[in-house]
Amino acid sequence: MKKRDILRGVMADMKADREARDDAMTAYITALVAVDEAQRALAEREKECEAALESARSLVTKRDLDAVRKSTIARLAEAGAGAGHGEE
Repeated sequence: MKKRDILRGVMADMKADREARDDAMTAYITALVAVDEAQRALAEREKECEAALESARSLVTKRDLDAVRKSTIARLAEAGAGAGHGEE
């Protein structure tokens, strides 16, 4: 085998290694971009969930307050009716 053939073989191997390295780097960068996009989507979804949770808390609080107010009014009405009968 001549020196030239050996050199061509080495150069071909180096080119193949460089292409493989470039392909691996491209795949790595693509994966990083995908992870970044997924993290952004997750952060957006977390914000949406927090807003929905806060809205649900607000609704529960309003319902609870309405129930307490109604029961308090009913108790006051009963107490007022009872007090009115006692004074007669």
